[in-house]
Amino acid sequence: MGVLVDRIHRELTDDEIEKISGCYHAWKSIAAEPAYVDEPGFCKSVKLDEITINGYVLTPGRYVGAADVEDDDEPFEEKMKRLAMFGREIAMNQTCYALASTTGTPFALYCLFRHAIDALVQTAHGSVFDTITTSTFAASKVVLPPKQTFEAFEKTVSPFFGLILSNIEESRTLAALRDALLPKLLSGELRVPAAVDSKAIRKAS
Repeated sequence: MGVLVDRIHRELTDDEIEKISGCYHAWKSIAAEPAYVDEPGFCKSVKLDEITINGYVLTPGRYVGAADVEDDDEPFEEKMKRLAMFGREIAMNQTCYALASTTGTPFALYCLFRHAIDALVQTAHGSVFDTITTSTFAASKVVLPPKQTFEAFEKTVSPFFGLILSNIEESRTLAALRDALLPKLLSGELRVPAAVDSKAIRKAS
């Protein structure tokens, strides 16, 4: 929900604010019109018994689930060919592989291997599941542009990839804030006024 207006602020529309506020007050009032209903991916009302079964974990996704989406008909094998970019240190295992740039051009390296990933997957081997090894990389052929071109490309795309990584971090921060506030809302420690000024909310965010 909302529209990202800069690198750290997301602005909700009046309709979105009204939907959130209306959902909360409908949930609080039995006589509310329209009546509260669960909506996958947005809201769900659960009893204490269900929370107890889940070890009192209040992460919304465990209960709310995800909204229904249409099947994109993409084969599972294709979904497994993903190439991901990480902006921090990660732990590795035998099912995933990490590439680190030695020339200070990580984003250019990422874009280059987006075109090479299919060839790498095709040359994978293994008796239990397909495996890509160092020999797989050694046998692969990649056309490298001149160093000057590579560095110029890196300089051009770095701001865009930096924004992508910043948005990911913002999403994680918002999720942590949500997880901290939700228990307080459920327990009544934190209350939301019946009347909410939508413009004030947008300015505060």
